[in-house]
Amino acid sequence: MTEREQVDKLLAACAAYHKALDTALAMLIIASQEGYARELFLPSQSALWPAVVNGRHTVAEVQAARARAEAS
Repeated sequence: MTEREQVDKLLAACAAYHKALDTALAMLIIASQEGYARELFLPSQSALWPAVVNGRHTVAEVQAARARAEAS
C-alpha cells in the first residue's frame, strides 16, 4: 500500500469515527431529554468535546494540505 493509500484509508476511518461519534452524542442528547439521565447531556460541556474538536480540526488540516499539494 502506498503512503497516499494509507493516508486515504486513515482519513476515511477518521471520517467514519466522527460520524459514529456524532450519532452517539445525538443519542445521548435525546436520552437525556427523555429523562433517562439525571441532567441534560451537552456535548460541548463534556470531557469528550476537546477530542471531538481536535479530531475534526486535524482531519480538516490534513485534507486541506492534501488539496494544496494536489493543486500545485
